Amino acid sequence: MARIGALLSFGAAIWLTPLPASAHTDLVRANPAVNSTVKSAPEKVALTFAENLQPNGFGLIVTGPDGARADSGTATVQGATLSKQLTALTSAGRYQVTYRIVGPDGHQVTGSYAFRLTTADAAGRDSATIAATAAATATATATATSAAAAATDDAQPSSSGLQWIPIVLLGALGVGTGIAVGAARSRRPSP
Repeated sequence: MARIGALLSFGAAIWLTPLPASAHTDLVRANPAVNSTVKSAPEKVALTFAENLQPNGFGLIVTGPDGARADSGTATVQGATLSKQLTALTSAGRYQVTYRIVGPDGHQVTGSYAFRLTTADAAGRDSATIAATAAATATATATATSAAAAATDDAQPSSSGLQWIPIVLLGALGVGTGIAVGAARSRRPSP
């Protein structure tokens, strides 16, 4: 009988213990759009997520139809948007976008999608122009991202696993209560 009481107490403690939310940041908009066909070559890829992103741990790679890298410079985060400049897309075909971000809850999210380019970049943007544009964008975004990170560091502490401590303590309390009740009942003399 004592074991049944302990098991019931433990089960109640586990069942009644609230679990922390574990939602992940979803991609809500992409430019170029997911699985789209575009006629003119985009100058950059911009991905917007449902929540603001952490200013570290992110990455964005774009590969062309031949498997070669088609991105240029450094990926940047500003609020909920991850972006990166592209090289001159000189080949029509399928381009693969692969990304990695860290949401406000500290969880890393990865994903990928493709878009199709029907007309190669005829503008002939040279690599110096692309690099200059990427550097200017990176400098402006880094400044904005640093300011945003400083402003949100106090408001949004990163997830460090400490949210599980109350759950473990409540579970231990439930087990201890069950054992104590079971032990007290087993000590009573039988009628």
